[in-house]
Amino acid sequence: MRKVIDDPEFSVYVLAVVAGFTWRNGVNDKHVVPLFEDLVKLQGLPSPIVFLSLDYPNNYLLPIIAGIERAQLVESEDAGVTRH
Repeated sequence: MRKVIDDPEFSVYVLAVVAGFTWRNGVNDKHVVPLFEDLVKLQGLPSPIVFLSLDYPNNYLLPIIAGIERAQLVESEDAGVTRH
């Protein structure tokens, strides 16, 4: 997502993620740490960037981020993310 701020020379990108349940080492869970370990390795992301988990305890931020004008939301079929 990109939030435009008043100072056009300073932009911070936020990649906010909700982890889905996956199997890892025989455990079905939200494996947030390995997810973020993979995300920080991605090439070509804008800078500066902040990675934010929207899983507990930050899950209260999901509707706030979904309500940001011009936020770009990408979701899987079962994510249940909607704009307000």
